[in-house]
Amino acid sequence: MGLIDVRQEKLRVDTLLERTFGVIGASPVASLVYVLVIGGLGAAGQGLGLLANADVQFGPFSVFPQDFSTAAGFLFSFGLATASIGGAWLLLRELLHRQGRARGRANSVWAFFGMSILAVLGVIAGLVLFIAPGVIILVRWSAANGYAVGMGHGPIRALKESWEATSGHSWPIFFAGLIVTLGAAIAFGVIVAALTKIDPAVGAIVASLGDALSNVISFAFSVAVFLLVADHRGEVAEVFA
Repeated sequence: MGLIDVRQEKLRVDTLLERTFGVIGASPVASLVYVLVIGGLGAAGQGLGLLANADVQFGPFSVFPQDFSTAAGFLFSFGLATASIGGAWLLLRELLHRQGRARGRANSVWAFFGMSILAVLGVIAGLVLFIAPGVIILVRWSAANGYAVGMGHGPIRALKESWEATSGHSWPIFFAGLIVTLGAAIAFGVIVAALTKIDPAVGAIVASLGDALSNVISFAFSVAVFLLVADHRGEVAEVFA
C-alpha cells in the first residue's frame, strides 16, 4: 500500500479511526502472526502456571503480578517480555513499511526499546502524580513509535518530535484513542466473560489473544497518528529526501 497524501485532511476523530484500521488492513498477515505468537505464548504461560491469569499490558511491555519465586516463572516472563518487545518492533516496522514510512535504520529496535522505557516511566509518573498529566503525556507521545521505528530517531528525539507534532491535535487523538481503547476492552471483555463461564481454560486463551490483538490496534493507532501529524508538519518531503 502506497503513501496516501493526507496533507489536506483535517485531523479528526473519524480520520484517525479510519486510518488506524486501514493500517491494520494493509498488514493483515503481520498483525495475525503477532497475535498468534505473542498471545499464544501468554496463553501457554498461563496454562503451565508460569504466568498469572491477570496481567497489566502497556504497549510491548507486560507486567505480571505473580510470585517470581520459581526460576521457570521468572525465565518465562523474561523471555515473553523480550519476545513482546521484539515482536512489537517487527510489527511496527511492517506497519510503517506498508505505508511507505520505514526508512529508519535496521537497528532502530534499540531506539524503540529506549523510547518505550522512557514513555512508560513518563506516563506512570504522570498517572501517579495526577491522572491528567499521564493522559496528556500519553496523547502527546502517541506518535513516538513512528519517529523511533519509522524514521530512526533516538529515544529522546522521537518523544520530542511526537510532542511537537501532536501540538494542537490533542483532543482528536484523545477521543479517537478512547474510542479504540474502550471499544476493544468492551468487546473482548464480553467475549472472554462468556467463554470463561463455559470453559475457564478457553476463556484464558482468548483473553491472552485478545490482549495481543489490543496491542496490535494500539500500535496501528500510533502509526495512524504519526502518519497524520507528520504530514500536517510537511514531513513528507523529509521522508523521501
